[in-house]
Order: sequence, then structure tokens, then C-alpha cells
Amino acid sequence: MAQTVDREDSLRRCSNCTAQHQCLFVSVPANLRCEIQSIIELRYYSRRYTIFRDGHEAAGFYMVRSGWVKLFRETRDGRRVVSGIAGPGTALGLLAVISGASYRFGAETLEDSELEYVPGDLFLGILSRNPLLAIDLLRAVGEQSQRSEDGHDTPGEKLPSAQRLLKSLEALADTCGKVGQDGIRLQVPMTVQDLADRIGCSRQWTTKLLNALEARHVLSRQQGWIVLMRRKSTKVDR
Repeated sequence: MAQTVDREDSLRRCSNCTAQHQCLFVSVPANLRCEIQSIIELRYYSRRYTIFRDGHEAAGFYMVRSGWVKLFRETRDGRRVVSGIAGPGTALGLLAVISGASYRFGAETLEDSELEYVPGDLFLGILSRNPLLAIDLLRAVGEQSQRSEDGHDTPGEKLPSAQRLLKSLEALADTCGKVGQDGIRLQVPMTVQDLADRIGCSRQWTTKLLNALEARHVLSRQQGWIVLMRRKSTKVDR
């Protein structure tokens, strides 16, 4: 059963949220935001937990409150191909709920994460009473989806594997990078296998590419984290 949230609790929850500036509901009037908060369920997921899969019925959507989530599509042989990364403030599955369709991608946590689950039927009831909200949300979630999937190569692109890897790392840096003295540190814990799936290469070959880029001081790996030393202008030929 959804918990009851009064106006003060709603505003307090929003003010304490680290994703409040990226949240879809940040500009929603306080009374309407309180109504939405009243149907939200807070859920906690451990690392590598599959939240939902491509093709599953969209009974509700999720808002990432903390942590990072990998978006993926599954091939016929069961392999997961990364299609994007979602961070705090991102809505997952909202378009499917509004359109009455199934999820068009899967979602898996990359680290321990906190998400807000919004039941679809209750949310659609709120939208029916506030139709202008639907237009604003569709626009915002479209922009979020574009950002989360930017930098992912489409099947028609035939870039060399090292260029695909660097392009993906640069896109991740734009999404979840933190500028430091030694470069831009990727704040999301991507494994070599995650990167391999993202660029369509084997894990072994992706490891070789990372080693080559590190040897050329394009990036460095520090305790499992990746730091980009140079960006955009870097030339790679592999």
C-alpha cells in the first residue's frame, strides 16, 4: 500500500533529495507534487539487480534517487547490450506507462541504488485530472532519454573499435564525469564487460583497447575507476 505523504513531508523529502535539480517534478506546483509523492514507494536495490526487462508489462515507472542504472537491450542469444546510463533524477519507463506499452529496454543497477516507484494506474489518474502535466513530462523525459543514450553507436556506424570505446567513455564523462586535477573521473562503476557490451566487442579485446589507451596517456585507471586525461581531440586509429 502506498504511504501517505502530507505537504510538509513532501517538500522535506524533495529538499533532502540529491537529485532534486534533475527531477522531472522539480517545477510541479507544491500541491500537485504532494499528490504525486503520496503514491510513491521508495525502493532499495543492491548492485547488479535487474529492475525490469525489455518487453515486460509497464505497471509503473521509476525515478532514480541515488546510484546509477544501466539501460540495456537483450539480443536473441541472451546477451545484454548497453544502450545508456541513467543517474539521479532520471525517469525509467514513464513513456511506456503513459502510452500503455511494454518497457522498451531493461534496467539493471550498477551499484546500490535508491529508486522511487510510481504505480502506473494511480499516476495516470493524476494525469487525467492535470492534462497539461503530461505534456511537460513528455518533453522532459524525451530530453532525459536523449542524454542517457547519447554516444551509443547505432548498428549502422562502422567506427573502429578504439574510436567506439573512446566515444562511449566521452559520452559517459558528459553524463557522469567529475572534473579533477588529473582529468575527468567517471563516477559510474562500469566493468570491462559493460564497456565491451556497449561497443560490441569481446571482453578480452576491450581490455587490450583500454591498455592501449592507458599506455598513450589518454586515460588512467585508478582503483577500478577510469579517468579521462584528454578528450574530444584525441586521435585513435584502431
